[in-house]
Amino acid sequence: GVQTCALPISHLDALLHTQDVSARIQNDPIRLPHRYKRVEDIEVSALLAAAYAYGKVDLFLGVLERIHAVMDAHGGPQAFVRNYDAAVHGPLLSGMGYRWTRDTDLMWFMAALRYALNEHGTLAAVFGGDSAKAALGRAHNILLAAAVSTADEVGHNAQTVAELPRGLKYFVPSPATGSGCKRGNLFLRWMIRSGDGVDLGVWTHLRPADLVMPIDRHVQRIAPLLGLVDRADGSWRTAQAITDALAEYSPTDPVRYDFALAHTGISSGCHGVLDVPVCSACVIRTVCRHGRTLPPSETP
Repeated sequence: GVQTCALPISHLDALLHTQDVSARIQNDPIRLPHRYKRVEDIEVSALLAAAYAYGKVDLFLGVLERIHAVMDAHGGPQAFVRNYDAAVHGPLLSGMGYRWTRDTDLMWFMAALRYALNEHGTLAAVFGGDSAKAALGRAHNILLAAAVSTADEVGHNAQTVAELPRGLKYFVPSPATGSGCKRGNLFLRWMIRSGDGVDLGVWTHLRPADLVMPIDRHVQRIAPLLGLVDRADGSWRTAQAITDALAEYSPTDPVRYDFALAHTGISSGCHGVLDVPVCSACVIRTVCRHGRTLPPSETP
């Protein structure tokens, strides 16, 4: 649940202001959609970049770079998907699996994306809704139904969503399962927020206030240490609880702190445990359960 939180907003803002945004974007999958100018290309690039954003950054960025190189060689992300023919273009994605998402899952997902775009026009329409939960639930249903509809084209036999392979379903998580949907919420954050040099802000059907915190393992570790929540699992309930706690500080834009909190782990080396060199250099150490235990001699 949400705790009574005595975290001064000045500490959260200090964390934001210490971000070297341009440098950290290079160590973040959002660097890929930043390369494009057209909303149609940004949508497709961002969806794929967020879908692969789990595990080790250097590993999934390498796979994403190769996928984007293929798309760019065929007119860019939107043109590649719009013109996608599994027999012709599928082999170009061979070897581009990542962990439990196999290359065959990616080949199938591209066909499903094409089908959904033909039906709905834009990814903004696929992710329609009046809340993050509604948008992710709608996209999950549309894209997996599209995968069933394209099963024959990609040489698979699936008559129902239940018969789709795990790696394909992993592209589009659903809040209905209780999952925190980290990658889905990350995608929505990129598409809706703007103004900080990080997020892309190309969609307007949702507001920043409608977003839910994308909780990766870094945010999961750090949020309880700051007293934002007293739970540390990856559920939708925890994601919503962290969002609600941050809304006390920024009601119109509660997830504005996500990039800074996540990169406290990704780029600043916080593993959620007392580490004197890391903790002593951290701007939020005085409000962190571990940082507060540092002896005065260890703090600047």
